[in-house]
Amino acid sequence: MLSAMDAVKRKEQEGARATRPGMPTATLAVWALGLSLLASQTHHAEDMATVRGTVMDMSGARVRAASVEFVGRGGNNAVRTADDGSYTINLEPGAYEVTAHLTGFCPRHRGTIVLPKNSQTEIDLEMLVGGYGDPIEIDPIPTESSNQTKTRCLHENGYNEEQLTAVAKTGLHPLVLYARRQEKPDSILYFGSQADNKRLPAVFTYNLATLRADSIVYHLKDDSIDGLGGVVWQDGKQTWHGSRVKLSLDGQFPKAIVKE
Repeated sequence: MLSAMDAVKRKEQEGARATRPGMPTATLAVWALGLSLLASQTHHAEDMATVRGTVMDMSGARVRAASVEFVGRGGNNAVRTADDGSYTINLEPGAYEVTAHLTGFCPRHRGTIVLPKNSQTEIDLEMLVGGYGDPIEIDPIPTESSNQTKTRCLHENGYNEEQLTAVAKTGLHPLVLYARRQEKPDSILYFGSQADNKRLPAVFTYNLATLRADSIVYHLKDDSIDGLGGVVWQDGKQTWHGSRVKLSLDGQFPKAIVKE
């Protein structure tokens, strides 16, 4: 028969084993928290979108040391191009405004892009050599402190940028880079330029898509695009070369409905 003292000691030993099965309770809590954080970080990393591409001038020459900025979720994210003009950046999924900068070139913008989770996207950018001209008037704001002028960047070969009407289903604005423009009742024609006996393209961008062609036709009635001559079409994943492509903008990701 156990004495009263022996019974007390046995109870203390059993209690110790119940609360301390080989590892202190505080240590167990820290270990569990660490596993939770690791799982969260792993899940976050799996969601990241990777964007890679090449920055070129309009003749196709690679542009090194250009800063490619993605402004959106998480603030301003930037990366510089390597000697071969290439870049790679990891971003949180979401919507971003994209701009390429380099001294001696005009800033190169493109339409808003939307990056899906865990995606691999290719986005090339063309930059134009340019200088800065006299200030020009911008949209006036009726306040005394507002600055109603800005300095214009004079694009090489007379290129201009035009933001088109937002696509109804997405609210995203296509953007066109062109040298010459011609309006018709139901369409707008955009043309590239020519330098040193070489044709330079007009460029159309919408979300992850990029179209380069000698001329681009924007059909106003059905939000479709024709690329004619010297066509290079990228959908964010693949690149296709041809003489003609017709794109439908009826949705977030343009579809090539004719390719020749």
